[in-house]
Amino acid sequence: MLVLPRRISPDPIVDSTVEIRFDPSIDRNAVFGVIYYALREQFPAVEPLPVTQIPEPFREADPFFAFRPQYRIYNERYQVLIGYNVLTISVLGVYPGWSDFFSTIQSVYAKVIPLGVVGQVRRLGVRYISFFEGDILDRLKLHLTIPGYEQIQSPVTIRIELPSGQFINALSLANHTTLQQTGTNNSRVGSIIDIDTSVVTETLNFSEHANELINGAHQSEKELFYSLLTDDFLAELNPEY
Repeated sequence: MLVLPRRISPDPIVDSTVEIRFDPSIDRNAVFGVIYYALREQFPAVEPLPVTQIPEPFREADPFFAFRPQYRIYNERYQVLIGYNVLTISVLGVYPGWSDFFSTIQSVYAKVIPLGVVGQVRRLGVRYISFFEGDILDRLKLHLTIPGYEQIQSPVTIRIELPSGQFINALSLANHTTLQQTGTNNSRVGSIIDIDTSVVTETLNFSEHANELINGAHQSEKELFYSLLTDDFLAELNPEY
């Protein structure tokens, strides 16, 4: 079995989310209220998202808004984004590690799934975005060649979908990209590794397979991430096993 680091330092993770897309089992306008009532003690703060300012007929006509949440509820460490047909759990601030994150995901699902709000779950996605200072493309096990071009010039943006068993890893890489630090006017220029690992769950009983699927997607994402780094680059990131 492939041995992967438990963590690297400094930790490059700037965004981590787990999302389910589902068919609502109740009136879609009641979805938020029912879920919020069940989670209000764990996530006491609530606010509407900007998408709620767009008239509903326009949202329904534009596929971009098909799975956009309308509200977020949050505490100091995590937030839950809620829409008619989508539920997303994400980390706020410093990534606490998979064990803590997964425990929070389990606690949310344990309160939401029994409500009968979530019908058939169509898709599960686990997404991690990592940011590195500077240009790291020449430090990855990735080689781009185009006949007639001896060297690919920056900036470079790549997106590719890679199958991994029942999962699909949507990998996006970009160098010379700007990261805006939340809540500040500060920004940093560097490289992004964005991996969105998903599985179609239409034929599964999600409540029975949730833990297996979430852990499997996380493992698939993690294996792809570390397979991209050269040995020398990984050694510089102080891996802990």
